[in-house]
Amino acid sequence: MDIGHISCWDDCLGNGQIKEHLRNLVAAIRIRDEKIVKQKSLLVGDTRSGKTSILEWFLACLHCQNLCSTTLNPNCGGNCKGCTGVDRRHGEHGLYTHFRGDDIHSHVLDCTLAESAQEIRNFAHEFRGYDGRHFIILDEVWRLANRGWDELLLTTIDKPGILWFGTAMDVKKLDRAFQSRFNMFPTEPSGLEETCLWITRRMRRHRLCSADGNVVVDLAKEARQRPGMIIEVLRMVATKSDRTLRQDDL
Repeated sequence: MDIGHISCWDDCLGNGQIKEHLRNLVAAIRIRDEKIVKQKSLLVGDTRSGKTSILEWFLACLHCQNLCSTTLNPNCGGNCKGCTGVDRRHGEHGLYTHFRGDDIHSHVLDCTLAESAQEIRNFAHEFRGYDGRHFIILDEVWRLANRGWDELLLTTIDKPGILWFGTAMDVKKLDRAFQSRFNMFPTEPSGLEETCLWITRRMRRHRLCSADGNVVVDLAKEARQRPGMIIEVLRMVATKSDRTLRQDDL
């Protein structure tokens, strides 16, 4: 299992407001509360702050075929069709599952890799004809604004039946009409103590060691409590023969 793998909501470091919002959405979607399900959400914050990973976890919970109704964590151990499909980043045409009479479709568009305006038009056109519930993530959508392509999605974003999410490091360049369609949720770093506990749990889970008592604290500080930065270091440590975190790894 990859060190960055999320298996429960507690694995999502920081971002308390975002976490609460997404958990509420999962619960609302499961009971078909249509008032809440109409919201569009844009997660805004630094790179490696956990925006994309928490949204992919949210999708895993939606697709999971055995979700606990109390904790909203999967009871399948991450092994059902929905959870494993999200873990593979959906594939070219997204991920489809069936839950309680609903066809659920989700797709992640990596806007960093978009090569042309026509690609964005095709993406928008593709979802106009789909039935069922649709959940679309525009990852790093601010990069479309650099080329004026964000406006191409305005009509599709207004289409009923699709719940839109976006992540962005910078929203200043996004078209104002595009921004107005989303509720903004800024990322929030966790406290230092919480981050250190999170690192320690993850290291134990993957059988990693620390050379001294200060290196975990220093890693949290160096990464500015951003989970993506921490995971990158821990992945590197896992490739070492002694699997030990040292000061020179930071």
